[in-house]
Amino acid sequence: MIFFDIINPEHPRYLITMVNGNIVPKTKRPISTVPLKDKISRLLSYVEENYRPRTVTNLKTVIKDIVNCGERSFRSYTSFFNKYRKNKYYRSHVIFLLLFDFYDVLGMPDGSCKTIEFSSSTYYQLSWEHQLLIDDFTMCAATHHIGSTINTGICNVTNFLHYLERCGINDLHDITETVIREYHINNKTHPMVLNRIKCRLKDYAEIHSDVKLQEIIKLFPPTKKKSNNVYLPMLESERSKLETFLLDPSTKLIKRDRAIGILILYTGLRCSDVSKIKKTDVNLSTCDLHVVQQKTGTHIHIPLLPVVSNAIIDYVINERPKVDSSLLFLPKNIRSIKIPPRDISVIMNNIYNKAGIERRGAHILRHNIANKMINEGVDIATISGILGHSNINMTEQYISANIEQLRACALSISKFPIKSKLYEDYR
Repeated sequence: MIFFDIINPEHPRYLITMVNGNIVPKTKRPISTVPLKDKISRLLSYVEENYRPRTVTNLKTVIKDIVNCGERSFRSYTSFFNKYRKNKYYRSHVIFLLLFDFYDVLGMPDGSCKTIEFSSSTYYQLSWEHQLLIDDFTMCAATHHIGSTINTGICNVTNFLHYLERCGINDLHDITETVIREYHINNKTHPMVLNRIKCRLKDYAEIHSDVKLQEIIKLFPPTKKKSNNVYLPMLESERSKLETFLLDPSTKLIKRDRAIGILILYTGLRCSDVSKIKKTDVNLSTCDLHVVQQKTGTHIHIPLLPVVSNAIIDYVINERPKVDSSLLFLPKNIRSIKIPPRDISVIMNNIYNKAGIERRGAHILRHNIANKMINEGVDIATISGILGHSNINMTEQYISANIEQLRACALSISKFPIKSKLYEDYR
């Protein structure tokens, strides 16, 4: 679940929720006085304009059932939602009609209503009070963090609250060290997950000045200091071999994969960002790329080398499916909406294999470009901006094992002959 949607009052997901198996209103927003049966013509004209005939036919079937029911209530919509339990498309139609009936919301084209699937989320299994608490947690976390960090942490908190409910605990102030320990043992929870829960609780307690909760946070296991492991960088010979392979037109790569490989090689973009690049993000006339990073929400502007622009142009003109999609890179199966980030990583692994390089994952190229820039004398602030890091400390981790810089710090052993006192302990 994307929790940012829940705290956005303008998003359809904010208007309704499910508690104890029943769909209920989540806000005090006034309900429309015009019932569904009196505004069907407006609804159908909208749907017929935006959807395929089959979708229109299915929607008419659901409309007929709801109108003939005669009862305009959340309870009746809940019964239809449960009736179509085995048909997810009809269930999405029920939610769409509910939002249009009560709140005049027409939101299907952007997927807002289709993505509401109450039964599959732990959030909707929580009590009403805990759902509101999760919303509050999300807003508190948003003041400190952005991007996927919030969603991951809040999902962990949601699971923790669900566990508390099963233990009969409905107040955060009733959390004990025993409960935390049993949650960790019974669910085989990774220490990192406990740390995320701890951080979100800390944000919440600080913003609300909850002294008692701040004391409870101390019951969580202490956070282990992250060790600065030496990162094994990509060797220059490996990078050169990869570059030669990608730029050789005779290599057996489809144009999409070649463009993706060249883009990541020269920009160090994350897989999640590559998968969501839009056609409008790339300006081929000026050779630059504007991207809002999925992980941090940071906007970055990256100048593109001609070789990158040419690879993208070659793909767009000669291979990209002629479909109406805003995304730049499309999957082979045009029925799919986009290429998932994990598939971008698979593409890079296939490129490594074909190039004869024993490497895995695209992220190593992100480290490589950071090292390459520091070797060329680029200051760390500029590197941080190019990589899109919100904290310069993160950039330092990327270059902490820079080979060329370490070589510059090394002393030559030529000044210390083998008979030197330096070696006395080793004789």
